[in-house]
Formats: sequence, structure tokens, C-alpha cells
Amino acid sequence: AGFVYQQAGSLQVLITPNMVPSALPVQLNTSYFQSTIQELYAKYPNQLMELFLNATKPPTLDIVPGSANFTLFGEVEVSVIMPDGSLQMPVVLGLIVYTDVHLYVNTTKGTQQVVAGTITFLSATISLLYSSIGEFDVSVIQNDINLLCTQFIIPVVNQYTAVGLPIPVVGGVALVNSDITFGQDYALISTDFSYNAEP
Repeated sequence: AGFVYQQAGSLQVLITPNMVPSALPVQLNTSYFQSTIQELYAKYPNQLMELFLNATKPPTLDIVPGSANFTLFGEVEVSVIMPDGSLQMPVVLGLIVYTDVHLYVNTTKGTQQVVAGTITFLSATISLLYSSIGEFDVSVIQNDINLLCTQFIIPVVNQYTAVGLPIPVVGGVALVNSDITFGQDYALISTDFSYNAEP
């Protein structure tokens, strides 16, 4: 499923200045980064910015006894919006997002049942892949990236994990009182069954 989402371009997020609530500490304006990325502000003073987050390879699902983790791999293209509306891309960041997964059995349209999931942000690591403004320490914006992950990336990914993977069942059979537990590299569904004979 992760491969399908990534190949289809679903794991892409464009964050524009008007999408960021004014109440959030981080704002997409170079003035916000004046003290942390001085080189960016010096070259593009008081300019609006946008971020394009793109998956670079399929996400991975790691299952161990008692828990499951979903890891996302991507890049963040940092662009400055110029006065004429064009974009300049001074920075590209590498991004790995680590999340915790809660899996559950859900019934979609009709009687189709799926194993769906919700992910919760755990942590992220960032690296500098490209810079036209010189080298800088990316750790100074770690908290900003964490906030953007929780506010933008995680909600988008959860839209797809909520769709789930279909559970193959015999016609008329439904899973009830289902519970999912994790073992080494597998998820076990413990469930009761109900049966309604097809007319």
C-alpha cells in the first residue's frame, strides 16, 4: 500500500503561507528565520515562502511485539516567493518521519471490512541536501519541522491510512469484536464472526 501511495504521488504536501494559522509559532516568511537561518533572510529579506514535501521512496511498516512503526522518507523543497510571483528554491532538506501506528478493523461502504490505521508523530530527522545560500546547521529548525509534521504531514497521511486494506472474507461473514495485536513482523487479528445467509 505504501508503494501505491508513493507511486501515485499521494504523499505530497504543498504548504503555502495562507495555510499556516497565525496562532502557530512558525510562519512561512523569511523574517521568521532571521535569527536561525541568517543567510536566508540576508538574501531574501521579508519574503513569503512555501514548502513542498515529496515522498522519495515508499514508506516502511515495521512490526515488533507490542507495537508498529510507520516511517516516511521524503524531501522538503523550500521556496521563496519573489515579488513577481516566481519561485526561488534556495534550500532542499532531507526528511525522515517516524510515527507510531494504531491499526483497527473498520467497515467501509456496504459490508467491506478493512484493516485501517492512524499514525501519531514520534520524531523526525532532517539533513541539508542542497543550499544556494551556503551551509548552515539544520538542527536550529528541528522544532519548526516537528511542528510542520504534526500540523500538515501527519493529517495528510492519515487520510490514506484510514482507507485501509481490504480483508478477504467469505460472503455473508463479518468480523465483530475485533482486536489487533503485534508480533514479530506480523499483525494478528483476533475476532468473533457473524454470519448472515445471503438470500
